[in-house]
Amino acid sequence: MSRITALLLVSTLLGCTAGRTSTGDVDDPIAVDFRFAERATADNDPFFSGTATPTEVRLAAGQTALFEGTADARDGNETWADSDGYALEVTEPTWLQADLRHEGRGGTWAVAIHRSSDRALLAWWGMSSTSAALTHPIEVPAGSYFVHVASEAPGPSSPIPYTVTLRTGDLGTCASDAAADHLEREPVLGANDAIQVRWASFPQVELGRGSAEPTGLEIARDAARVLEGVSGTPPNTADSYLDRDAFEITTGPGVTELRVRLEHASADVNLDVMLLSADGRELLGTGVEIGDSPELAAVPVAPSTSYVLWIGARDERSIGGDTALPLAYRAVLCGRGAP
Repeated sequence: MSRITALLLVSTLLGCTAGRTSTGDVDDPIAVDFRFAERATADNDPFFSGTATPTEVRLAAGQTALFEGTADARDGNETWADSDGYALEVTEPTWLQADLRHEGRGGTWAVAIHRSSDRALLAWWGMSSTSAALTHPIEVPAGSYFVHVASEAPGPSSPIPYTVTLRTGDLGTCASDAAADHLEREPVLGANDAIQVRWASFPQVELGRGSAEPTGLEIARDAARVLEGVSGTPPNTADSYLDRDAFEITTGPGVTELRVRLEHASADVNLDVMLLSADGRELLGTGVEIGDSPELAAVPVAPSTSYVLWIGARDERSIGGDTALPLAYRAVLCGRGAP
């Protein structure tokens, strides 16, 4: 029996449990103040057919909640294989971040944080085709919220257990006024066009014709590096984006989370940011906010490992967008480590 499956069986009997407990491996416990297990008979899709499940979780700054559920294709639709929401209260102003972990691939998974009153998306989708995804940390007032977990259709052949950890307190930010550590060197437009991304409900990633640009940047723990580039307008586009810039970066020792703050000067252009494996084949995390600068992302990573940072301008010419291209951008990359 797997670790997450065992947790599900125990917590299903307990429902929501308040009081500080721990889960995880013996040598790496996750201390939590609340634990809640998804009810198998409830429709907790907060968008199509049901409502986010009330959990009775009331989080103060510095507290942690663990939600346990199962991605089950029997509960899905044409948009996602499964869609689960968990409602909670935040009792005082604090930072909030959601951390999704699961045991199977089964396509791309996503996690987000919404305000309950109007379902406004506050911490934009963290998406991944691996077994982990994060939202970026957001600062929220006291109030009602829900965390949303969705997996890509078609769903897995058998249900996949997952956990979502909500952390509060001082989660840190990512910012820097320093000069650029790397300036994009793209000699010919498209030279670093290493990854193509197409959208349906979830991003579909495939290798492009260019190659990722070497930067020599190592992102150290509790430090920031800055990358600057220009998003242009190529003569042709094969996917959902115009210019697509890919950069090789490396995490430093002790770095388990990479944060990206992508800044630009025009609301006319919708820039997205993604992190992929070094070979460009696996999507590890996203910042795909629909709106003004900055674009924010937080991605689980391994220490001392190479990755591809991808920055692209969504092709929105059909709705009058992208008239400000070419557009300069600035990406601040921050390394974070486990406490």
